[in-house]
Amino acid sequence: MEHSRQRPPWQPARRKTLARQAAAAWLAVLSLDVSIGPTRAQDRADKSCAAIIRAVLADIAARDLDTSEGPPLNAFLTLNPNAVAQAEALDRAAAAGKPKGSLFCVPVAAKDNFDTYDMPATVGSLALIGNQPPRDAPFVERLRNAGAIIVGKTNMDEFAMGIRGLSGAGGRVGNSYDTAMSAGGSSAGSGAAVGAGYVPFALGSDNCGSLRIPAAYNGAVTLRASYGRFDTSGIFPIGFVNGVPGVIARDTATLRAALAVAGDGWRTGIAGTLRDKRIGILRRFARKDPWAPGEADVQQLSVLAIALMRSAGANIVEDVALDDFDARLGPEFIKGFARKVDASFAAFPGARRSWRDVCTSQRIRPEWSPAACQAAGASAAGPERQAAERIAGNQRKVVAAMDRLRLDALLYPVDGRGGARGDESPDITCFIASASGLPAVAFPMGLDARGLPVGLELMGRPQADEVLVAMMGAFEVARGPLPPARRAPGRADLATLGIARQNELRLRLGWSAFHSRHGKDIGALEPARFRALTDELVKSELASR
Repeated sequence: MEHSRQRPPWQPARRKTLARQAAAAWLAVLSLDVSIGPTRAQDRADKSCAAIIRAVLADIAARDLDTSEGPPLNAFLTLNPNAVAQAEALDRAAAAGKPKGSLFCVPVAAKDNFDTYDMPATVGSLALIGNQPPRDAPFVERLRNAGAIIVGKTNMDEFAMGIRGLSGAGGRVGNSYDTAMSAGGSSAGSGAAVGAGYVPFALGSDNCGSLRIPAAYNGAVTLRASYGRFDTSGIFPIGFVNGVPGVIARDTATLRAALAVAGDGWRTGIAGTLRDKRIGILRRFARKDPWAPGEADVQQLSVLAIALMRSAGANIVEDVALDDFDARLGPEFIKGFARKVDASFAAFPGARRSWRDVCTSQRIRPEWSPAACQAAGASAAGPERQAAERIAGNQRKVVAAMDRLRLDALLYPVDGRGGARGDESPDITCFIASASGLPAVAFPMGLDARGLPVGLELMGRPQADEVLVAMMGAFEVARGPLPPARRAPGRADLATLGIARQNELRLRLGWSAFHSRHGKDIGALEPARFRALTDELVKSELASR
């Protein structure tokens, strides 16, 4: 499709036509089944915490590596062998009259770059198999203290470098709406686990889109917080110049409940409204139109989404441009992380003792040479300073533009093409927030013609995180419930494998996929080949019982 020959849909001559066309499609979308699956409050009311967690683990075991309808979802790297025992401890405490925490028995998943005392942190790399931290990251610890159960660690792009959901330790992650499509990344497994209904929310991190892309692709919501807002301790320190931890959740209410606990200092009293909020539609960025790559169905959804915001009371400011913005996210944004990795490894007896040890392990992704791996993390005072200065300069420019137009937020697509596809999109907009340190929320505006979620991003002013989440919640109410991903049938025989064997199977899967790769050729990580590999290993595991 040649977008350059189309008239942009926001021009007045096309707005009304596209809005009428979109309305019928939107109503059809909202008429679909919107049940939220096995974690409904009614289902939970009559069960012990241990029974709930057993059911969650059985659901993951049955569905996550199921290949009966396509490539596996493969959202998890490790399931927690202690989860049921931890749930039983909560049951005993409740029976003894101890107060329940605000997240009592909520099943949660954590991206595998978060430290957890009871599961390894591989950061998606075979080089870190067996890397067992001695304590939880603060983000994780606060959730556990509120009663949440961490049911497993999610699959991710190796060392959080990528947006394809390709892991050395665990293979390929599929999209929860269509497993042949990309789940996004690098928090691929967290997005897929929420989209598939395994857990109501999962932890992730974001350097450039690593929360926002998986959330948008999997029909979930997220916040990339203002830079420096949340504690990054206990998270593998790649991309520390602009990286932030966060939560991917099934809806805004769930996100707010999670952040009220995990997000230290989160303000809970911000009303959810769009009324009188001034939202600028970003129509030109770095002299390009971020909306243009979308095909007709995506353009229609965009027009209707903006109309819904207006009908909810927002003041829409069209044709905002940000041309004076340094959008480069080069190697300087991760320079110097090796010294922090080394300090992290020195804190406990781990699988590797230094970043150099990782790079020379012969277990890093094959397109990376040991020399290139070491160079990526090497300290370089000039580039590190330049990255920080670039973020600060971009933030000043964006805030000045928002001041001039009296804007509360800027709106643009998460992916200019729309929903997930099989390849890595060239039209990702993550760098707008990442290279300015400003907060941004990502959320689905609806489903495209293929039935895949299409995401929008609202970027706000410094430290306006709670306001953005409230605005997203107001849009969610105006939009109505999003149809969930279709639940795969799963395999009862897979669910009979114990957690230890499940984890061993996932490790074998990652190892086999890793050895099929050569240079930039992803080998068995290609969807059809990964399906065949998974099917072969699952059959072998079941036959050996």
